[in-house]
Amino acid sequence: MFDFELLEVYKKAKTLNKEISRFVRANRSIDAYTRDQLRRASINVAKLHFDKALL
Repeated sequence: MFDFELLEVYKKAKTLNKEISRFVRANRSIDAYTRDQLRRASINVAKLHFDKALL
């Protein structure tokens, strides 16, 4: 385990990403482009929060 994995912000970001991934998988009626955008956005949001926590 790396030190950053112990940070609360990392844990919350990872949880958010997992929740969005589950939502996207469960809603197959969402078109492929939108599913891809949601997945990538969740990663970017997680990264943004993680980066801010390190400042």
